[in-house]
Amino acid sequence: MEANKQDGGSPGETSQMLMQMMSQMAEQLQALRAEREADREETRSQICALQSAIGTPAPTPQPASSAIERECQHNTSPQSIPTKKKPTIPDPKLFDGNRRNFRAWQLAMESKLRVDGPAIGGPADRFAYIYSRLDQTPQGMAAAYFEKGGADGCHDPSQFMEYLASCYGDPNIKQRALSRLETMRQGDRETFAAFLPKFERELADSGGANWEDSVRINALKRVINQELRAHLVGQLNLPTTYPGYVNALQNLGANLDEHHFQTRRQRADQQLRRKVSPARRSQQPRFEEQTQSPEQMDWEPTKIGRAGARPSNVSSRQTHDGRKCFRCNEVGHIAAYCTQGPRERPAGKSESAGKQERPQHKTKVARVEFKRSGQQAQDDEQSSQYETASDDESGKE
Repeated sequence: MEANKQDGGSPGETSQMLMQMMSQMAEQLQALRAEREADREETRSQICALQSAIGTPAPTPQPASSAIERECQHNTSPQSIPTKKKPTIPDPKLFDGNRRNFRAWQLAMESKLRVDGPAIGGPADRFAYIYSRLDQTPQGMAAAYFEKGGADGCHDPSQFMEYLASCYGDPNIKQRALSRLETMRQGDRETFAAFLPKFERELADSGGANWEDSVRINALKRVINQELRAHLVGQLNLPTTYPGYVNALQNLGANLDEHHFQTRRQRADQQLRRKVSPARRSQQPRFEEQTQSPEQMDWEPTKIGRAGARPSNVSSRQTHDGRKCFRCNEVGHIAAYCTQGPRERPAGKSESAGKQERPQHKTKVARVEFKRSGQQAQDDEQSSQYETASDDESGKE
């Protein structure tokens, strides 16, 4: 009994011991996690301190913008700088050295550094990132500048972008854009949807993005074609803002494009009908003559004069055969399969020649002739008598 009591109490004791052990292990794990988090914070602070130390410039005269940026970096603690682990904007394409493509590449690079700068790293990392997005020819041109670390050796990315802009940028882009903006016009057959991107590009290059809405609206109204401008006369409540005005022109241009498409389609259908109608008119009288002519006889050939049907036992090979029947003189069968009776012999022709040439057939001929009519039998007897007489005379001779 005591053993059973001890056995019954042992599971409760073991469960308590297990709970104590699990609680101790959980406390140890929490302590380890806290230590690791502390170590990570220390390493992060050290990395940020090293980055800020690398980015600190030498005591040389610098632009006000870069100096203000560095002061902000020194004043802000490493923990207050927002950390970004993954970039959100794709990498800009490699710049190939073409001046026409530099403006688009410059805007893409500036937005990349502004948004994903913390994920890229410090100023030195951004400086190297700009150099990595250059093609072979631009890299060769900027190799000395990159090796030196910039004009003052501080690896400032903003100075690197200014250096590239001085090499590949167009300083007179605004003047040329303004001149093109004054002279450009929408074509008579050009749609507004195709013309608007050209206008927006010249407006952006000329610095018109910062203009007032009324100035931009007047500039756009001056370059559209006469048809679109004439349809604007009937519009009473036009928007006063530039985006709303552009939207109204887009809707009007879409309606005009649809109207032009329907008009062209109707013209094409009319031209097609004009081409088809003369041909139909030329064919119509002939058709009427064929149908309304009183002398026209509704005649169809019949099969009355044709020979009777061939027997069923005639094969297809015999029907298409080229041999000729000597009874009916028709091609396609032979005398054995001919449906007509035996060919009648002429009345004045005798059978003496045939008998002389083939005397062995005399008995057969007599049997066949015996079956003929009475008149024919008399004729045959007379002919036979004549033949016997001629035979006797020939024998005497």
